[in-house]
Amino acid sequence: MIQLFKKTQKIRRYYFNKGKFKLNYFLAITLNKMNRYEEALQNYDSAIQKNPENSDYYDGKADTLQKMNRLEEALENYDLAIQKYPQKSMYYFNKAQTLVKMNRFEEALENYDQVILKNPEDLMYYFNKGMIQIG
Repeated sequence: MIQLFKKTQKIRRYYFNKGKFKLNYFLAITLNKMNRYEEALQNYDSAIQKNPENSDYYDGKADTLQKMNRLEEALENYDLAIQKYPQKSMYYFNKAQTLVKMNRFEEALENYDQVILKNPEDLMYYFNKGMIQIG
């Protein structure tokens, strides 16, 4: 984890010097991997404030919220990510996984259908959908 943090600091200096503002996003990812969720959320919020159109920021925030078991908030952020970039199948997949955790299986299946429509080659999506239908 220390190496990951050091790498993020290096990236931080690079982007800061280039005048780009992805610093908070990279820091949030690192903090999330270190299980420092509150700090990660603060950095996701800062990244979103600086660039509210970047869908990956909402997806990352939702992932952190899910790890904190704040599932309704996670769903809201997955919806925002989907709203910003509806073509990205992974957002629907992540939302479906959260819905499964909440035992909202019908909604999860609807999201898996979207995932499969957007990325029919990935067998993992079919497997996960099938597991809901079996279970």
